[in-house]
Amino acid sequence: FSLAALGALTSSIAMLMLAAVVVEEQLKLPRQTAVLALGTIAWIVGAISVFFPHLNEEIDFFSGQVMMPIGGILIAVFAGWVAPRETMRAELSGLNDTLFNAWRFIVRYVAPLLVGGVLILGVSARF
Repeated sequence: FSLAALGALTSSIAMLMLAAVVVEEQLKLPRQTAVLALGTIAWIVGAISVFFPHLNEEIDFFSGQVMMPIGGILIAVFAGWVAPRETMRAELSGLNDTLFNAWRFIVRYVAPLLVGGVLILGVSARF
């Protein structure tokens, strides 16, 4: 158990430092202030989840059933409609023209519809 706690602590510190560097650069704060502020926010969120245990279920539902499908749809829309065809062709250079065109069709039309269906089913199952 102690090793698992130590592993969680070191991972948390690494994630906190990444956010602290971003806050430090964007808000021009000293690193100590950024770490203290972010650590306090993380502690408050953790304390709230102790007193309201159902909140974890809500966060899990929102991230897993809502945000992940929305992210998938946005990625598919970006790859299929926004990113230049030449860029996508260069990234998928291992595909022949037929497979690339099939991939592009699926990413543009099929994937957003199917992932949208996952979003609708996930949300409707909750209510």
